Amino acid sequence: MRCVWADEGGKSNCFTKRHMKPDITIDEATDPRTLAQPPFVECPRCHKQTNGVWHIGVRCYLRLCSECPMPDPNRGEKPEMISLPKIEKKVIYLDQHVISSMAKALRPELQRTQKMETRIQEDWIKLFRKLDRLRRLQMIVCPFSMHHRRESFMDDRIYKYLKTLYKRLANGVEFFEPLKVLSIQVMQYARHHLDHSQPAFIDNPQTVVLGTINSWERYSLKAGMQDYGWKPEGAELMRKQNAESHRIFQEIYERWKQEGMSIEDRIEEESQGFSKFLLQKAREQFGMPIEPQLAQQIEVEMVDDQHAYIKLVDDVYQLFSGGSAIINPSLLRHMIDFLAGDDLRKQVPTIRIEPLLWATLARQAAAAKGRKEEIDHGDFNDIGAIANILPYCDVMTVDRAWHGRLRENPAAQEMKNYRAKIVSRSNLQEIMEYLDQIERETPNRVLEAVQEVCGSLEEEDPFGEEEMKLYSKSVKD
Repeated sequence: MRCVWADEGGKSNCFTKRHMKPDITIDEATDPRTLAQPPFVECPRCHKQTNGVWHIGVRCYLRLCSECPMPDPNRGEKPEMISLPKIEKKVIYLDQHVISSMAKALRPELQRTQKMETRIQEDWIKLFRKLDRLRRLQMIVCPFSMHHRRESFMDDRIYKYLKTLYKRLANGVEFFEPLKVLSIQVMQYARHHLDHSQPAFIDNPQTVVLGTINSWERYSLKAGMQDYGWKPEGAELMRKQNAESHRIFQEIYERWKQEGMSIEDRIEEESQGFSKFLLQKAREQFGMPIEPQLAQQIEVEMVDDQHAYIKLVDDVYQLFSGGSAIINPSLLRHMIDFLAGDDLRKQVPTIRIEPLLWATLARQAAAAKGRKEEIDHGDFNDIGAIANILPYCDVMTVDRAWHGRLRENPAAQEMKNYRAKIVSRSNLQEIMEYLDQIERETPNRVLEAVQEVCGSLEEEDPFGEEEMKLYSKSVKD
């Protein structure tokens, strides 16, 4: 299914169906009257108010007339590329609870046992309206992540509504898998290690996402084609994986209660665990003997895909060797020293943050010694999101517990290294004040361009018939 625009040489410029309305036919796709969308302006050829928006790109858009051949391919005419102002969107990471609360507020029938108070329901709806408005004003993007998938797509009753909101607010932007983000950070620091003129860390979120953050968007059709890896048959497997992860970390939490280690020592222990694991993968990859004192618990506690670590090790060696296929013992030793060194684990953001968060939980466990207390089911996921995603965000929502933990040292001191504003999801007023400020600071040239390209920004039902048809179905449906 393609929209075809024939150029003067008889060849075709093809735009995939992500630029078109859902369920459009081939005949409709070749009919300009179907492709032109409001707002309409006067056509320079037929002088009717029928010159509509055809396509919006990163920094420009195209118009064509729905009544006459303007532009006319038979005359060798091509659509005029009309420039749009440069935009810089704020990256706002909404945790799964925020998304599900907005969905349940908009669709009360999704609420199960505990019904929302009217005031709270109205606040969540108000938050969605503001987020959706700022998205259409081209001022924010709320990317999707694997952490959303872990928590959201296990409930068959509600997942399609959650996916609809994710797609609508993310506009096709999705954070890479955690190990890929980590690998990018390690490779950035490896380049800095070899050449100090290179930055040790690049906090540009575009380096760790699929999709284009600062692209003008209108219909979110690109987002509609994004399936986010959801497979209904995988829901049960995901539930089992989450349950097993929770079981493992509950055992660790109980051990922490008894050990009474200081938070500084705990940070050091957790940080060294990553280095030892990466070093083990390097030795396996290059046939070197593995140190016998490597703790067996590292193998048990590392639940991520080990192949990704092996690839990371290989990528680091390729960088150090300049791509040589011959194993150089001297360069191999250099790489081993780099992976085992303190600088790597103290300079790479994710490797800095994650041990700190686990150590913060360990301090909580030590304080709970002697009383029954379970680690929260969401803590494992929250730690991953904070460690991997926070360094690239302008705003991140977290639960009340993590908001409090991140305001205590040493976590509070570490958070100062990043621009992200950390907001408790229980404080909707603070979130709304920040969003209001973004709207007040929207440049006039952007507001004018939005009016020119998008027209009215009237409130819409995110779960309307067309939206659900576009967003909730799987690509394969």
